[in-house]
Amino acid sequence: MGEFWVKILFMVVVGAVIGSFTNLLAIRMLFRPYKPIHIFGKQLPFTPGLIPKRQDELAKQLGKLVVDHLITPESIQSKVINDASIQNMKIFVQAEVKKALSTQKSTAQLLDSLGMKNSSFTLEQR
Repeated sequence: MGEFWVKILFMVVVGAVIGSFTNLLAIRMLFRPYKPIHIFGKQLPFTPGLIPKRQDELAKQLGKLVVDHLITPESIQSKVINDASIQNMKIFVQAEVKKALSTQKSTAQLLDSLGMKNSSFTLEQR
């Protein structure tokens, strides 16, 4: 009976070693090397790794996935236009307006602090 458990344990250990080696090899083949390797003027197969070789295509596809499925106009609208977010925006705007009104700065100074340079000249033109 003890011999049975030794065989089972041996198979588990051998399976774990083989599995970890193949996983390590597969991951390294996906990501490394970053550039093609040439020997005697010929490129070694599987260089560069699959992901560095197709990085531009992968980036385009991931961008398309994000735009088409993750960040849609409907999802943004559902997050922005709901009672809780509208209430939070009102509170924020009211606090900012109170803060702006309580300062001793002129309108031109306030607009300059917001990054609107030459605001008095632009307002007079309009």
